[in-house]
Amino acid sequence: MMSSQTVANEIAEAVKHRKRDLVLTFNGRLTVWLNKFFPAFMDKQVYKHMAKEPGSPFK
Repeated sequence: MMSSQTVANEIAEAVKHRKRDLVLTFNGRLTVWLNKFFPAFMDKQVYKHMAKEPGSPFK
């Protein structure tokens, strides 16, 4: 987990360099990469993950 200060610094750098997207973690980068090649599979995986969250409306 990243500290709020680290995240704020990353966001400030992204704004400074006019980046459109910002992915902060390895898991996030992996998810973005896999979604390019296997979008339907990743949709199912994200749905499963979100359904496991407490209070999720996807159950």
